[in-house]
This record gives sequence, C-alpha cells and structure tokens, in this order.
Amino acid sequence: MQPGEKVAFDSPLVTVVDLKDLELQAMVPAVDVPELAIGKMVELTIDGFGERKFTGRIERMNPSTEPGTRAILVYVGIPNADGALRGGMFATGRIALAASAPVATLPATAVRTEGGQTYVWTVENGKLVKRRRGHRPARRGRRDGRGQDRVCRRTSRYWPRGSTT
Repeated sequence: MQPGEKVAFDSPLVTVVDLKDLELQAMVPAVDVPELAIGKMVELTIDGFGERKFTGRIERMNPSTEPGTRAILVYVGIPNADGALRGGMFATGRIALAASAPVATLPATAVRTEGGQTYVWTVENGKLVKRRRGHRPARRGRRDGRGQDRVCRRTSRYWPRGSTT
C-alpha cells in the first residue's frame, strides 16, 4: 500500500512470518504412503546450500489423493533455529521406506547337498573350507529382492507455518 491509498476493510496490510519452524509440503505417490508414518524422519537437501543436510519429521498427511495426481500431500516439519531457510525455497527430500540391517548372505546356488548332508564352501584364512549345515550359520540370499533400501525422493517447496500461497 502507498500513503493515501484506499484499502478495503478485509485487505491484509502486513504478513508476519516466524521462520524458526518451517513446513514442507510434498507430494508422495499413493503406493508409498502405507509405509509412511507420522513422526518418520526426512532428510532434506535445499537448493543453494550445497551438501548441507537438513532433517525434519512427517507431521501430517492428507487423507486423500490430490485430484489428477495419484499422490498424497505430506507435511514435514523442519526446525530452522539458525534462520538459514526462507519460505518458498525448493527442497529434495529422502524418506527411508523399508530398510534392514546389512546381513551377510549366500546365493542359493552356493548351498550343496551330498549324501543327505547340506554344506557350503567358505573361504577362511585364505583356505577353502567345507562347512556342514548346523556347524556354522549360513543364510541363503534373498531371491525376491526385498530388504533393500527404498527411498522416496520428491522435490517440493516449503512455506512458513500459517502462510498461504
């Protein structure tokens, strides 16, 4: 507004923004939503901050998909104590959807049966050793590919809480 200008009674004159807590709005494909939960950690990279990582938590999720997108809007709270982030910046987020601890596995073809005994060949101290089943634990490799890290990556804009766009 300029001095002397008429203003409608419902026109906003000033917007006050608190940047200490920001909220990221991200579209997540509906197929990944069953693995999301309130409170789940999100790792973010923000354009312009290079390799610096930011973290946030999922605070809420829309109950239905956005029209025409097959995606659900997820809201991530981001603490911004140092005030480095501003409203309207773009971010890329990563959410670990399914992960398991690394486990040493053997391919199914490494397990052999001979004379009713199951065994595997292992290398110990530079020597090839035949190990019988039950002598030392051996795990077969997973054939279905499950247990790998799945990551949901989305680029979205985030806004100060309470702001409208």
